[in-house]
Amino acid sequence: MASGTTAKQIGSEADAPRIGYGAMIVEAALAVLAIVAVTAGLKWNSGPNPLLDVLNKQGAPSPLIVFANGFAVITEPIFRDPSLAVLVAITVLKTFIMTTLDSATRITRYIGEELFGEGLGIKFLRNRFAATLIIIALALYLALGSWQTVWPVFGSANQLIAALALLVLTVILRQRKKPILYTLIPFIFMLATTVGALAVNGWNFVHAGKVALAAVSAALLVLAVVMVVDSALVIIRGRREADA
Repeated sequence: MASGTTAKQIGSEADAPRIGYGAMIVEAALAVLAIVAVTAGLKWNSGPNPLLDVLNKQGAPSPLIVFANGFAVITEPIFRDPSLAVLVAITVLKTFIMTTLDSATRITRYIGEELFGEGLGIKFLRNRFAATLIIIALALYLALGSWQTVWPVFGSANQLIAALALLVLTVILRQRKKPILYTLIPFIFMLATTVGALAVNGWNFVHAGKVALAAVSAALLVLAVVMVVDSALVIIRGRREADA
């Protein structure tokens, strides 16, 4: 929601809180509906479905089949035809993946320009087209090669960003002497969940000999610890200054 696209679409900066909060509420509702669909897919079968049979023969990943099947069960009174419901479910899922890739590419370009272009002074990376081409080339390399090298840690890394964002907000609110419980409590829950997942998965990666995944998990854990320590130091420093 903080991207340049959203900023250009709102009429006033005062509308941003409502749009951002509303988007998070809708996303949370979407997550609940996705869990319900997957649960339905694991619990019930929608009966004979030619489209599901085709997907199974083509070796589609089982999560896709489970989600599509659950969606077909839930929406049977609406679509009537299970194959049509499965087609809609797959289209929705693919659209989500496409928008995720778009957001990830844009955010990576921003970070690349700031870190390498501005921070390290690499001039050609200040150009948005050059930075975008490099990002797309790296993504293409992963897509055509062993993309599973990094995919198993995507979920934990994604949610760790949310936890650290809540941490930053908590520090800002604490510095401004505002209530912090409504960001602190979700932060603690998110941090415990993601750090626990990274630690367990990292240990399993080490035993499985997956060096790259183990290294990524360790790096994310270190970065999380650094952020927490830096935030704690900021709060302590602010308290000392207030006491002085």
